Amino acid sequence: MTVQFLEISNLESRTSGLKDAGFREIQTKSEKYPHDDRVAVLKFIADYLINSSDKIIKTQETIGYGSWVLKLKDSKEGNLEIWELNQNGEDYDLGADFSIGLLSKQRRICKENEQECLLPSADRMIVLSPDVLSSNDIEGVRYKAPKHMSGWWLYTETYDGDIEKMKPHHIVHLIGKRPDIAQYLGLPPGHRFELKTGAVWFDENVKNQENQ
Repeated sequence: MTVQFLEISNLESRTSGLKDAGFREIQTKSEKYPHDDRVAVLKFIADYLINSSDKIIKTQETIGYGSWVLKLKDSKEGNLEIWELNQNGEDYDLGADFSIGLLSKQRRICKENEQECLLPSADRMIVLSPDVLSSNDIEGVRYKAPKHMSGWWLYTETYDGDIEKMKPHHIVHLIGKRPDIAQYLGLPPGHRFELKTGAVWFDENVKNQENQ
């Protein structure tokens, strides 16, 4: 089976060939990113369908893409059209601009530090000190963690070490409000970062520690 990725316009791309395997063609639009970036999203979903014979994506169904969430809706052409969760987490917007940009930044940070990109999905939990969402003096550390957790703990300079003040949140809520922090979340366990300086380093002391 051969799937092609066609550039329909300067803003839109779609698959060609999924219909031959009993699937609907998929299309996406981007106001910011070129055909090659749009193809990456289409290829991800096409591979998901082709390589998993028991998976059929239906209209209005969501699918995780990196650390963000996409939804497929009916298009006027009869295809499935990609929409993405908006940053306030309350609805979906046409296209995949935020998803493409987020994943690109996460991969860049990992590449710059010569690390595999281990992205936590949007439904994983992240642990935050109370003022993380409103501060720029943020540090993060990633531990090994069970599947429902991302392993990330984020805190500010005002954190006094009282673990009871640290609270779990779904990653999707953090990313929507603070995409500047989200770009570091693909770094593997054992890594730390400092948002204000952009510093990233590996901490041998937390490499094998596991937090719940």
